[in-house]
Amino acid sequence: MRNAIEAGWLLAAALIPLAVTHEDFMLGATEMPKVFVLRTTALYLVVMVTLEWALSGPRTTKEEGALPGRLWGALLHHPARLVYFGAGAVVVASLVSVAFAPVKSIAIWGIDPGWDTYALFNLASYLVLFAVVATHLRTGAQLRRLVWVLTATSIVIGLYAFGQRFGFDPLKNDPAPALRPGSTFGNPIPVSSYLLMTLPLTVALFMSYRDRMSALTHIWIGAALIALQATAIVFSLARGTWLGVGVAEIAFVILLAWVVGPRHVVRRLAIAVVAGAVTVVMIALPVVGSARPAGAAVVERFGTIAPAIGGGLNNRFTIWTTAKDVYLKVPWVDTERFPEIPDLGFRPLRPIVGYGPDMFGYAYPLAGESTYTSELAGHGHNFFVHTALELGLLGVMAYAGLIGAVGWSLYRMLRAARGGRYPTWFAYVLVGLASVFFGRIVEQITGRAQVSDLTLSWMLAAVVVAMSVMRPDQEQEVPAARAPRPRRRPRARVNGLRLGAAAAVASAVLVLWLPAVFAHANAAITAADARSAGQAGQGERAFDLLTEARDLAPSASTIHLGLGQGLLDAGSRQEDPEQKVGLLEQAYQEAQAVLERNPLNQRAWQLAGEVQRELARVRPERTDEAIHDNQVRVALLPGFWQARAGLAWAYVELELFEDGLAAVAVAKELAVSGSAGSAAHFVHYLEALALQGLGRRAEAIAAARRSMAARPNTAAEALLQELTGQSSS
Repeated sequence: MRNAIEAGWLLAAALIPLAVTHEDFMLGATEMPKVFVLRTTALYLVVMVTLEWALSGPRTTKEEGALPGRLWGALLHHPARLVYFGAGAVVVASLVSVAFAPVKSIAIWGIDPGWDTYALFNLASYLVLFAVVATHLRTGAQLRRLVWVLTATSIVIGLYAFGQRFGFDPLKNDPAPALRPGSTFGNPIPVSSYLLMTLPLTVALFMSYRDRMSALTHIWIGAALIALQATAIVFSLARGTWLGVGVAEIAFVILLAWVVGPRHVVRRLAIAVVAGAVTVVMIALPVVGSARPAGAAVVERFGTIAPAIGGGLNNRFTIWTTAKDVYLKVPWVDTERFPEIPDLGFRPLRPIVGYGPDMFGYAYPLAGESTYTSELAGHGHNFFVHTALELGLLGVMAYAGLIGAVGWSLYRMLRAARGGRYPTWFAYVLVGLASVFFGRIVEQITGRAQVSDLTLSWMLAAVVVAMSVMRPDQEQEVPAARAPRPRRRPRARVNGLRLGAAAAVASAVLVLWLPAVFAHANAAITAADARSAGQAGQGERAFDLLTEARDLAPSASTIHLGLGQGLLDAGSRQEDPEQKVGLLEQAYQEAQAVLERNPLNQRAWQLAGEVQRELARVRPERTDEAIHDNQVRVALLPGFWQARAGLAWAYVELELFEDGLAAVAVAKELAVSGSAGSAAHFVHYLEALALQGLGRRAEAIAAARRSMAARPNTAAEALLQELTGQSSS
C-alpha cells in the first residue's frame, strides 16, 4: 500500500508540470490537463490513505488511547509541528474567507471549474499532497526517488523549451521559433518559476555522487543535468526569476560552505561554471529564419536589467497601490441599484477575512481608474498582495506563519547538519531546499504562482516536515543480493467497519471526481472539436458540439460564453425577425446560465448587454433591459473605457444619442489620454455616430477624422464618406 501511495505523489510530481496536449485536442491545452492531474492524484491519494488505514488493523492496547488523542500527541511532539500548524492556519483562513465570500461558487470551485485557480478545491488538492508526503515520506531512498523524478521532469521541460526556441513544437499546428518559449506551461514565466526550484535540488542530489566517480565525470554529468534547466530559465527572459535564481545560487554556496565546509564549494562552483558555459553555447546557436542569434534578446534583456526592472516595477507598483486601496476602502457595487449583484456584507471585516478565494479579478477593478486597469489585472503579482485581497489579514498571517515555520525547520536541520548529525548527502539536500526557499521568496515578490509551482512548493514544504523525523544515518545501503530476507509479519485482522468506511470514501471520491474533474476535461475536448469544426466552416456541427460540451459541464462558463457568442453572431446576421429573436434569446440564456452561478462575471454581462442591444433593435420593449445590462458591466468595471464604450454603443444603437454622447465623454477620458489606437479610434468613432445622430454634422466629421488619425478603419472611413460625400483619403 505504501508503494501505491508513493506512486501517487511521484506521478503528481512528474505529470502536473508535464501535462499538456495538442492545441487542437482540448481548450486550455496547457492549463486544464495540469489541473486534471492535480485533482485526480489528490483524490487518488485520499482513497489510498483511507484504504491503508482500513487495512492496518485496529489498535487494541488501552494505553495508546483513541486515535484523535494519539494524533494530537504525536503532533505536539513533532519536530516540525510549526509547519503543520502553519498549514492548518492556511486552512482555517481559507474556510473563514469562503464563509464570508459574496459568491460561494467562485470561492469553492473557482472562476471557471477545471481551470487553474486559487479556489478552495485546488487548495485542498495541494493540502492532500502536503499531508500525504509529510506523513509517508520516511526513507532516504524515497527522498532520492522524488528528487530524481523532479530532475527528470525538469530536463524534459528544458528540452521542450529548447526545441520551441528553434521552431520545433509537435503540439502546435504551425510551430515557429519562440523568442520566449513556454515549454509545457504555455507561458515562459511559470517555466522559470518552476525550474528555479528544481535546479538547486538537482545539484544538491547529484553532489552526493562526488565520491562515486572521477571529479571530471562528476562535473560534466552535473553540468549536463542542469544546463537544459538553466537554458530554459535564460530563454524565459523573466528578470524577476533571474534575480530569484541568483539569490538561490548565492544562498546555496554560502550555506554549503557553512554546513559542509568550503572544500565542497569548489565542486559546486565547477559544475556551475561548466553548466554556464554549455548554456552560453546553447543560447548562441542560430535560429533558422532569423537574422539575429538566439542569444541577442538575452543579451539585450540582461543589459537593460537595472532600468527595465525599475520600469517593470512601475506596473507592479500600480497593481499593488490599487490593491491596497481596494483592501482598505472595500469598494463594492451599489446593490440597491443593481440587485443582481450579491451584497458584500460585513464590510468592516473585509480587511481581516478578504473578499474570498479567486475574487481578486472582481474586487480589483472596483477601485476605478488606474493606469493598469486597462489590462484587467487578475492577480496581485505579489503573493502577499494577492492573498491580502482574497483571504485578508488572516490569510497573510497564515501564509507568513507557514513560510516562517518552514524556514525555522530548515534552519534547525541545517544547524544540526553542521554539527555532524546528518550524513553529507542529507546535508546537501537541506542546503538545496534552503536555497529554493530563499529564491522562491524573492521570485514571488513580483511573481504569479500557478498550479505547477504551487504543487511543488507544497510538496517541498512536506519534504521539510518529513526530513525532520528521518534518521538517514541509520540507513545502510545493502546490496540486493546480500539483503536479509525480511521476516513475514502476521497479517492484521481486517476490520469490517473500517473497510466499509474506506469503501464509502472511495465511492464519494468517485461521485465527486466524475462531475468536478472528469466532466470538465471531457467538455474541454468536445469544445475543442467544436472550435475545429467552426474553423472548417461546419457551423451547424460546431453548435451541436458546443451544446454537447455545455451539457457535459454545465458550470463551465467558458463554454457557455463561447456558445452564447456564436449564437449572438448568428443572430446578428439573421434577416428573418423571428429567427433572429430566437437565436438571440438562446444567446441570452447562455449568458444567464453563467450569471446564475457567478453574478460578477464581467464577460457574461458583456455578452448579455450585447445580446439585449441587438434584441432591442427588433423588440423596442427590451430597450430598458439592454441599457440596464450594460450599466451593470460599467458598475463592475468603473475604470474601464471598454465598459463605458459598450454602454455608449448601446445608447447610440438605440438612438438615445444624448445619453450616448455623455457615455462617450467618460469613455474618451479613460481611453484616449495616452491610449493606443485600438481604444482611441473606436471611442472617436462612437462619438462621431452620436454627433451624427444629434445632427451636429461638422463635429461628427471632426470626430470621424480623429478616429482615422488614431487608426485607419473602414467604419470611420464609411461614416466620413456618408457625412462628406467623399473618401477620407
